[in-house]
Amino acid sequence: MQEYLTQIANIFNLNYLLIKKDKLIRIISIIFLGINLSIWLLAYLLFYYLKVEKEITLHYNIYFGIDLIGSKWQLFYLPIAGIIIIILNALIALLIYNKNQFMIKILAVSTLLAQLFILLSIISIAYINLY
Repeated sequence: MQEYLTQIANIFNLNYLLIKKDKLIRIISIIFLGINLSIWLLAYLLFYYLKVEKEITLHYNIYFGIDLIGSKWQLFYLPIAGIIIIILNALIALLIYNKNQFMIKILAVSTLLAQLFILLSIISIAYINLY
């Protein structure tokens, strides 16, 4: 049990060193964590302030119109997907920490882009359902 806890502590220590060592990764990490926090906030606000009781529009296509309708709980799939992307990319970055620093920067930028696309998705859901 002690070895397991030591391994977990080492993983968090490596993650801390990775963020502390590279200024670009630190800045990108702060930005994508802030974006993910705003995604959670927007999903929460949409969940509680939409006047629809049962179903909302989750996707709109200009060719077919509304093509995905779901419950208000499905709004939280997007922020959960954002957290999963952050965790998976952080784990991959920890695995390649000593091998390839450039790939870690690519992972950080891809995480940032994924968070931006998720933010755009939840903004479009808000726009579709409110207007």
